[in-house]
Amino acid sequence: MVKSEEGQGTELRIFLPLSDEVEIVSEPVITDDQKSAKRPAASDRPGILVCDDYEHTRRIVQLTMKGYSVDLAASEKELFEQLDGQDFILLDINLNGRNVGEALLGRLREDPRAKNSRIIAFTAHALPGQGDAYKQQGFDGYLSKPFTRESLVNVVEGMC
Repeated sequence: MVKSEEGQGTELRIFLPLSDEVEIVSEPVITDDQKSAKRPAASDRPGILVCDDYEHTRRIVQLTMKGYSVDLAASEKELFEQLDGQDFILLDINLNGRNVGEALLGRLREDPRAKNSRIIAFTAHALPGQGDAYKQQGFDGYLSKPFTRESLVNVVEGMC
């Protein structure tokens, strides 16, 4: 789909199917009471909080990690609203076009709800040695985008 308005710019949208086997997941409506309640342990698999400003990336992680408890956040505000002792936090380094990863890492390390969380740098920065650089900054791991199901599961399961 192409939409163009003079003086406003042009929007180009391309829709690609993931596969015939993809299950469409709708976002549940969560009340304030449910937000304040402790997340139940649905399985023995770790809980994951995905903080990424790109909706499709959040959805792909959610679909890829079906069977895991996956919480989604699109902004710094949502990250701290959803933070509830998850085992893993996939943190987009360039959230909303700003390089805020290291600053958010510091805030998360100070938050008692993330005390036992492993924080993964989640980024398109995929140059050689990039993972080591993020680990030196204090991240527990690194996952480059684009990612595969195997690389995502390996990061999570490899740290359990």
